[in-house]
Amino acid sequence: MTSGGFVEVAIKYLIKKEGYIEMEKKKSKTVLLYSSGMDSFIASQLLDPDILLYIKTGSSYEEKELKVIRKLIDDFYIRSTFYTVDLSFLREYELENAHIPLRNLLFIQIASYYGDIIYLCALKGETSKDKSKRFRDMTQSLINYCLNDKLGLEMKRKIKVKFPFKKFTKTKLLKHYLGTAVDSYARKVMIDNLEEYTTSCYDHQYDACGWCLSCYRRWVAEVNNDIFRQYAKSPYKYYEEVLKPQFKGIWTKYKLLYKKEFYINISSNIGAYKANKKFKKWQEEKRDV
Repeated sequence: MTSGGFVEVAIKYLIKKEGYIEMEKKKSKTVLLYSSGMDSFIASQLLDPDILLYIKTGSSYEEKELKVIRKLIDDFYIRSTFYTVDLSFLREYELENAHIPLRNLLFIQIASYYGDIIYLCALKGETSKDKSKRFRDMTQSLINYCLNDKLGLEMKRKIKVKFPFKKFTKTKLLKHYLGTAVDSYARKVMIDNLEEYTTSCYDHQYDACGWCLSCYRRWVAEVNNDIFRQYAKSPYKYYEEVLKPQFKGIWTKYKLLYKKEFYINISSNIGAYKANKKFKKWQEEKRDV
């Protein structure tokens, strides 16, 4: 078997049919790596890609993601085609913080079989290396290098990997999305859709636990856009009891690291300070009513 044939067989092995999504190898122009989170949903609405590609990793919160995806497919009008790829073996490599090393590298490579322009939702303030400009450029170069092999594998394709919202914080991305509403009613519908058709929480026991970093980041974006919804636990208390003490220790011992990494990642660029202050004021006003 030629190396090209091996790649073909390998991909066919990876791709499995789901009861609600028809699976087949297909080329298209644009592919959005979809996670069922708020960022992915907003990106799907703003970019209108040909394909939404969800990759199953066997994570503890995966069933929640699949549940909202099924609901999205059943209820929501979308022009994009949904595909899913099963890589459930990756659950063995999931870290305590729910991160899977090299995940985006693998995801982008798989997405290149579906389209030539690949979108990944990387935002300002995210410091993981697989969401950096350098990672994007290196991955794109690697894929194009392999696709243009001179040993009979040349496919005459050029892949582009794009981080279309890298200049946006989560707060600003949500603000930009809601800003496309034609009136207040449309804005309310958009907010309701975000709650019904997305999930960001890492805890499989709750729709929104409020006590994980993913919930906190989403909460910050929502509060900064005047959205106050119910969480199982208070994200504000999560900041006060879990995150803030960490900042204090880091500030004392590693002032430079605090400024460059944690402060940028958690506080400054995602507007945490503003959200905490705004939420506190909202709580006080609510008590006074």
